[in-house]
Amino acid sequence: MRTATKCLILLLSLLLARPAAAHFVWVDVIPQSDALRQLRVYFSEGLEPGALRLVDRLKPTEAWVIREGGEPKAVELTSWKDDAGETGALVGEAPVTGDYVAAARCQYGVFEREGKAMLLNYYATQWLGPIDKTFASGKLDLEVVPALADGGITLTTLWQGKPLADAEVVVIDPAGESHDHKTDAAGVVRLSTAAPGVYAIRAKHVEADRGGELDGKQYTQTTHFATTSFKIIAPATTAAAESAEAILAGAREHRAVWDNFPGFVAKIEVKLDEETKEGELHVTADGDVELKGIGSFGAGLVDRHLNSLVMHRMPGSQFDNGAAFDGSLSHVLGPRVKLSDPQMGSVYRIRDRVVTEVNRAMGKQHFTISVLDVDFNAEGKYMPHAFTVSFWDEKTGDLKLTETVYHEWVRLGKFDLPAQVTVVGCGDKNRRQVLQIVFSDHRLQAGEQAAR
Repeated sequence: MRTATKCLILLLSLLLARPAAAHFVWVDVIPQSDALRQLRVYFSEGLEPGALRLVDRLKPTEAWVIREGGEPKAVELTSWKDDAGETGALVGEAPVTGDYVAAARCQYGVFEREGKAMLLNYYATQWLGPIDKTFASGKLDLEVVPALADGGITLTTLWQGKPLADAEVVVIDPAGESHDHKTDAAGVVRLSTAAPGVYAIRAKHVEADRGGELDGKQYTQTTHFATTSFKIIAPATTAAAESAEAILAGAREHRAVWDNFPGFVAKIEVKLDEETKEGELHVTADGDVELKGIGSFGAGLVDRHLNSLVMHRMPGSQFDNGAAFDGSLSHVLGPRVKLSDPQMGSVYRIRDRVVTEVNRAMGKQHFTISVLDVDFNAEGKYMPHAFTVSFWDEKTGDLKLTETVYHEWVRLGKFDLPAQVTVVGCGDKNRRQVLQIVFSDHRLQAGEQAAR
């Protein structure tokens, strides 16, 4: 018993003697989906959200998004916690496309250690995209700027925009190993290699004689900490066989469309959960949709799905001119192809000449369409058979609604027309709704009737 007690006392003494783990402010942009990214600011030892109790200490934080050659754009931050209520952060909306730096600063306040009171200031950045561009924040007193050079990486520590010599810099490499450095006379730390993966960097600067008072508390020095993180992408082993524009054009050519469409009329039976209505659908040669006989039944749900179905079968460009690869080419759904569409921020994934995913922004929501299965017509062109549509809140990143959609098709002449549409929707607050539309007695229109 006495031996066990001695061991316990020794263990406790060792634990109590361990220094408290150091925490720093980090900024981290998290993909919520291909259509939504969330900027997070947290107080932690590394690149992962810290304890929920630490979020209140971040309340003075300001955050920005900075593009090359552009002015910093402020990001509105709100409190967030994980589902278990254990970790937390301040969060805001981040751009889905393009290269930029996410930045944040926080005046922590007066902190006392070993009888010395100091003012703590934190600064954080994360580089989204290659580190070979110049982003001038003008917002951070202390920052670390990475760049590729001579097969390695240079890390330049800037204090109020000027190189800071003899600064303490800690580099956590992609393997998770920590390395201590000091900047040279030019404020630079040089890494001889640029191994692929995520790098987390932090730097420290002390103004030993800068004292003062904040919120009624005296301090004798001011300490600044800066963090930054970035990802080095492994170079592709083989060049892409096709350009992004060629892949996009191939998907467009492979899509089943209603060329020289005269319009059509069909009877419809609309079932919404336990209720049923019967009516008639009229689609003009221009793709205008008119529903007759069901009134306001479905509260816009029916209209939305029928208009979407018709719009996606109409000829013409659903794919804006101009496209570029965005990220890895080896994703299971195909490469990510970013369109030159600044208003909606359209991003696709394309595999085997089929659009497998669509990401867009609409108002206060982002949505993602994930294609699960397609049908091919007599000409070998594809149209959707099964897909999901997910709607995300642009600020919080919360998933608001997911719809699983099934399309059945029937051939009439040279046109593939809808035979049945089934939609199973599941939303927040336990919302669930099932819609089914059955089409019958399809008739192609002609002449003036088709154009009405």
